Amino acid sequence: MCFSANASFITGTVLTVIGGVGIKKNKVKRYIPFATIPLLFGIQQFAEGFLWLNLHTFHLPEIEMLSTFTFLIFAQVIWPTWIPLSFLLLDDPANRSKLQYLLVYIGALLSMYLLYCLFNYDIDAVIENKHIKYVNNYPNGVKVFGLPLYAITTILPLFSTHIPKLWFFGVAICASLLLTVLIYSHYLTSVWCYFAAIISFVILLILSELNAKSTLITQSGLKQN
Repeated sequence: MCFSANASFITGTVLTVIGGVGIKKNKVKRYIPFATIPLLFGIQQFAEGFLWLNLHTFHLPEIEMLSTFTFLIFAQVIWPTWIPLSFLLLDDPANRSKLQYLLVYIGALLSMYLLYCLFNYDIDAVIENKHIKYVNNYPNGVKVFGLPLYAITTILPLFSTHIPKLWFFGVAICASLLLTVLIYSHYLTSVWCYFAAIISFVILLILSELNAKSTLITQSGLKQN
């Protein structure tokens, strides 16, 4: 994360293990995108760990560019689409709402535009006040409308699902965003991603419950037949 390389590597390792366990224990194919969230956060944290080491010690342009792009690909391109899609797939097809599909479409459009910006505008990462700050010269429209749209596509899906316990996950993510905006507003990209990564460990607990419920439903159906 933005506070130290060690924290990023430790968090990345833990989340990678949690993600691997979740994927291995998952029994429902449509839950796979949800199950991989901790693993993806783990990879993202490893990228920022290497970025921190390079900015602080090695100062190699190639590593800086690769680490920065890798982190931002996750932060700006993958999550706006992956989050709404994974939560859409958690619900049974009959229970999915038009709002959930709309969030996936908005997220996909936002991901594509931010991918375009990432490769067509200058970006940089610097150490500032013991934090990593990501700097870009994206168009003003991105800065004005980007954060609200990003929040909509990454937070609202958590409240649009028919799975009640995911609402608690959503409240935790919202609280982390509010805390980051109030205290670390200049380092929002790095800090909020870190908080979200830590919170994502509960995905393993939720996934275990969903798989258990799915197994019971399947067994019940077999007995009736």
